[in-house]
Amino acid sequence: MRGVLEIPENLLPIQAALAQGLARVQTRFDAHLESDLPPVARLCRHVERYRGKMLRPSLTLLCGLAAAGRATDFDAAMTENQISVAAVCEMVHMATLVHDDVLDEADTRRSGQTVNR
Repeated sequence: MRGVLEIPENLLPIQAALAQGLARVQTRFDAHLESDLPPVARLCRHVERYRGKMLRPSLTLLCGLAAAGRATDFDAAMTENQISVAAVCEMVHMATLVHDDVLDEADTRRSGQTVNR
């Protein structure tokens, strides 16, 4: 799949591995967005609706691929630990955005209502 950027043919396997890795990150992230406490559950549902570009998890996974040093087997190079670290990066980022919105009493973020509204 080609988007705004033209990706050279030799990088398509990396793009595919990154897409699969990000799907795993999203699954891991979603698995931790549950709570029995009603206020926390509402916050989690709000966070689910307003997803970002996943830049931090993408960079985390790409760094992991680069550090693995494997030229062909990108899927095997992406470990569960890397997926966990990438998910935590996104969780911390989302938490800082929520914190920022609450402190600034912001009404909107990412074209949607903030959690404090």
